[in-house]
Amino acid sequence: SYSFLAREQLSGFARGYRWAVAGVSALWLAVAGGQSYLADPHRLAGNAVEETQGEVASMEPARALEAWQSLANSHGYALSSAQRDTAGREMVRLVLDAVPSPMTAARVGEVETALARYRALPELAHGTAQERAVLDRMLAWQADVGAASHDAAIASLRMLDALSATDPSSSGVDATLRDLYGTGPSLFASAPELAERRASLHRAIAEQLAAEWPLEAVDHWSEAGDAASMERLGQTLAELSGSRSLLLEVEAPALRYLEVVGAGSSPRDEVALALDAART
Repeated sequence: SYSFLAREQLSGFARGYRWAVAGVSALWLAVAGGQSYLADPHRLAGNAVEETQGEVASMEPARALEAWQSLANSHGYALSSAQRDTAGREMVRLVLDAVPSPMTAARVGEVETALARYRALPELAHGTAQERAVLDRMLAWQADVGAASHDAAIASLRMLDALSATDPSSSGVDATLRDLYGTGPSLFASAPELAERRASLHRAIAEQLAAEWPLEAVDHWSEAGDAASMERLGQTLAELSGSRSLLLEVEAPALRYLEVVGAGSSPRDEVALALDAART
């Protein structure tokens, strides 16, 4: 037997229906693609950055800071690295510029207020570049105040101590966010220039106190921690070793001195024997 196959021409309705289905599908894909583009968080974040940059140009600094904070809170997760850096840098600049320079010992409270405002900024303001800007400004302010007088040295140290307390590990900024964004350890905990400046101030304060307030000077030499300070600390402890009560008052720095300075050196052994006697 034979079978014959033939193509039968579609009716006009069927052809129209087929083209209608194809058109609807294409339209749906176009609409879906358009909606996806319009709703793309990275595109929206980029637009928000451009809008914010345009708006803040005519704003007062306080309102400009609020605008950048709003951007960070709304779009921070979708910003590119460059956009995050821009937003973070601008927030830090606005906080720091609110404090007039040069700094004076009487205005250290303004620095502490600025650091409190910095701590409250969104996470993207706590990257390495932003911390460097804060650290550089703080060191410049400290140089303005100096250490020529006791009051100036105390004010300078107060500023740097406040900065060290701004280390994210002590201020509540999530350390995992620093790892996520590749910012690494906080400069406020690891910057050698900050540690050197603090040690220098402790030395200056100790020398200012040594003649009349040796017990207080001992604490500052101990905090400075360098070889010259340890030598001065040992000399002062040796002078105090004749008084059991005074030596016990400075027991903590005395123990640090004994830990840092090797046995067999003078006056370390004298201080060790006097402290042992005072504690028994």
